[in-house]
Amino acid sequence: MTRGREQVDPAGCIVCHGGDPTISDDKQAAHGGQFYPAPASPWVNEHTCGQCHEEHVRV
Repeated sequence: MTRGREQVDPAGCIVCHGGDPTISDDKQAAHGGQFYPAPASPWVNEHTCGQCHEEHVRV
């Protein structure tokens, strides 16, 4: 999870589920309405897993 490590998030919570910890320590505020409960969903994949795993979003 290179992108996760870059964002001090080795588990990938930020990359996979959305959010921005620089906004707030509060989970709701940090996500600002953007939370992907199922990051592998093809509807959101290009914004989640597909950032690192391009094979997931290839057409």
